[in-house]
Amino acid sequence: MIRTKFTLIMLALFAALFTLTVPAKAAPLADNDRHIVFAHYMTCFGSTVEFYKQEIELAQRHGIDGFALNCGDWMQVDPATGATKDGYYVTSALRMYEAARQLNSGFKLFFSADVAGLKNLPINMGDMVKRFANHPNQFRAGGKQVISAWGGHPETYAEAIKSIKAAGYDICFVPFMSNAKYAMAWSPETVASFFNGQPHMDGIYTFATDGIPTDLVIENATGCRVSHAMDKIFMAGTCPAMNSPNLRDYRGLEGYGTMWEGLIRDDADWVEIVTWNDYNEDTNLMPYRWQGGDDREYYDRDEAPLDATAYYSAWYKSGKQPAITQDKVYVSYRNRSKWLHKAWSEKKKEWVDVTTYLYPFDQIHDDVRDEVSVTTFLTAPAQLTVTTAKGTQTFAMPAGIGHANAAYTPGTPRFSLTRDKAPVLSFSGRKLIISDATQENSEVGYHLLNRTWISGAAAGPVKTLIASSGKLTSGATVESLGARKLVRNTETAGSGFALPVEKLATSTYNIRVTYSNPSPREARLTMTANGPDTAQGAFPYFIPLYLPPTPKGQTATLSFFWSLYSSTSEIAVKWLPGTSGGKPHVASNDSGSVLIDTIDLVKVEPVATPAPRTAPTPELVAVPGGSFTMGASAGNPDEKPVHKVTLAPFSIAKYEVTNDEYERFDPAHKAFRDSYSWRNREPVIYVSWLNAAAYCNWLSAQSGLTPAYREQEVKDGANVSKRWIVDMATDGYRLPTEAEWEYVATGRGEGRTYPWGNKVPDTSRGNLQIAPLEMTSRIPSNPGLGVMVVGSYPDGASRDGVFDLAGNVSEWCSDWFNAYPADAQTNPCSQDITPYRSIRGGSWGYYNYSQRNADREYNSAVYPGYIYIGFRVVLPEKGKARLAGK
Repeated sequence: MIRTKFTLIMLALFAALFTLTVPAKAAPLADNDRHIVFAHYMTCFGSTVEFYKQEIELAQRHGIDGFALNCGDWMQVDPATGATKDGYYVTSALRMYEAARQLNSGFKLFFSADVAGLKNLPINMGDMVKRFANHPNQFRAGGKQVISAWGGHPETYAEAIKSIKAAGYDICFVPFMSNAKYAMAWSPETVASFFNGQPHMDGIYTFATDGIPTDLVIENATGCRVSHAMDKIFMAGTCPAMNSPNLRDYRGLEGYGTMWEGLIRDDADWVEIVTWNDYNEDTNLMPYRWQGGDDREYYDRDEAPLDATAYYSAWYKSGKQPAITQDKVYVSYRNRSKWLHKAWSEKKKEWVDVTTYLYPFDQIHDDVRDEVSVTTFLTAPAQLTVTTAKGTQTFAMPAGIGHANAAYTPGTPRFSLTRDKAPVLSFSGRKLIISDATQENSEVGYHLLNRTWISGAAAGPVKTLIASSGKLTSGATVESLGARKLVRNTETAGSGFALPVEKLATSTYNIRVTYSNPSPREARLTMTANGPDTAQGAFPYFIPLYLPPTPKGQTATLSFFWSLYSSTSEIAVKWLPGTSGGKPHVASNDSGSVLIDTIDLVKVEPVATPAPRTAPTPELVAVPGGSFTMGASAGNPDEKPVHKVTLAPFSIAKYEVTNDEYERFDPAHKAFRDSYSWRNREPVIYVSWLNAAAYCNWLSAQSGLTPAYREQEVKDGANVSKRWIVDMATDGYRLPTEAEWEYVATGRGEGRTYPWGNKVPDTSRGNLQIAPLEMTSRIPSNPGLGVMVVGSYPDGASRDGVFDLAGNVSEWCSDWFNAYPADAQTNPCSQDITPYRSIRGGSWGYYNYSQRNADREYNSAVYPGYIYIGFRVVLPEKGKARLAGK
């Protein structure tokens, strides 16, 4: 087909545009300084070197690389003389750094200076930097010593950072802070305001707690997008729970995972978990591990959130979702309804309404739901059953990660997991959901009333310890229950039993306690275990056993995750008196006399860490050759005539080419990232057909293959022009042909209307609009339009597991756009020159809005400004064979 003079002029213009480049901004961090996970550490909980070593080991075992040491006080400065004196935060920090040095495990530490407690920032922050500048465990990025902060505004720290640099210390300052209005959700303008006119700001961190998970995902994304656009570092936040001052409904680990998956998609530079040990505000990731048996009412979670952290940390660091090799169930619920406002105030010695009485009760609002939340990590699909006083609910849980929310009713929920009718797991909740408020079940301390209880269970080989075979203490007795012998404690100090254990590995264990409590009241005993010396007593830590009522003559099994050690030789369960601050505290005494049958131990298997990140290249899916019917008789005119096509085997990219992949070829393209496509793993846009073809040739050259595209001169009378042609005989990467694309999308002969089948599109299938051509002047302040990270919609994948064939971006093909032939074809690729190249697949916007597999589109090959069009690659069978031979 002969091109018109106008077309040639336009092509020349666009070709000139194609040659223009905008310099790319430098990445704020090198790859080896990225993808590091920290936990915010409240240094006010002073401890010993040995205890800190246990905490560091526990953190590293769960994918945490370091602590951000929050210090609300540091040096005491005499205002008259300027003389300084170390505060207790200094002592704690010195011990923590020494613990990290002794372990020699590469654990990283940096300070988060808390402006709420620090007075003279230049002196105090300067001393933090100076003391640890040469410490082997001090975290550095790009050779610079990292320091953070909590609170204040950007200008709050300007003088301190300037003075530290003037003293000769090269530092990297990445704080969490507020703007003038203390915005509880960051807009792009808020994030930009942190950096504008503040040269001492090297990046920011978001303390992600105050909002529902979706809010926090958006805040992380906004912070990451704007920070990177301004060449700054972004440290994302994620939080397992938040009960102060407003209880936030995370639906257990579903919300925690949602935050993680969001920051993984954003590809944030660092992560700082909120928090490791803030027990008062109930954001703690680590189960309460404290000396002396204090404050057992604070123990509202086990190591289930830590176990999930290990999984998500491995995903974040590797860029690949880890395989699940052990069935696990995580359970979360509150033990009182949000509508149960009545509570006993220990301070006022009277009944109060918690919605009108500020201290010490947290706010709980309508957006918090009364539900029992369950998250499963499964090796294969299974059936989850949740039983409450109102009946039984069943949920079909998928392989991988799944979530369910069951009815909330007074009593103790029970959980069972079956697969092919065979039992996998069965256990009861750790806390009784109360129906009425009593003095006993009301809040006693600070921020405890509406806490969320989290625990887990894992399938695997069981090591059973029989309570009656242990050493009985302080008046405990053995009683019969049917054919079994159980141990009953008395309500006196130390009453219970101790069991010897041997040959344990240092690991997290799923501990299951089978017991009977026929009393109408919930009981509580305390489990302890010996192990490594902490220089703070005989036990590395302890955990309360809350034992809800059971029907008379029946047992229940509670389940939780808890670490034991290779040096653990004894596990004990006893009634212990309460203490607070090392002093007797009667209100915190254990309670109840119950029967204990067995303690089962199941080793919780560590996450199999995927291979480390490598240079991003397309992941391919092998497609067998075959024949299919191309086109649609009931479709648009350009989809006819319907004809038979036969294709040789080939491999196609599982995902559309991403920004990260494309910019290895064209680094300057990073300057064109914007709100339509800005993440590393989002489809590249602003690419012409020529850009896409050039990338394929570059990828071929990188792999030692023969490029598929080349320029060829075309004469039209006296006019000579150039065109790009594809050589289908080469072994190099190229764009798919229309036939290859439709063959994959329709299920290789299955005749699917859409990649997933024949059901009409919905937003669970892909990043697409249901009514893209609808006209409206009503849009939200932030329309939220643009691409999504590739692979975000597994329900929309093709038969072969190819993602985003409908939605996200439409995709360039190798063909010139022409009418279909009527006769049968073998490996077709239209080479008759027209002004346009072919495009297949629906996009996130209006372009190719039908999303049908047979729908065709086309556009100019050299125009560089498309926001709806990207591409994926294919590799011929001979290319696959050549690479395999290498």
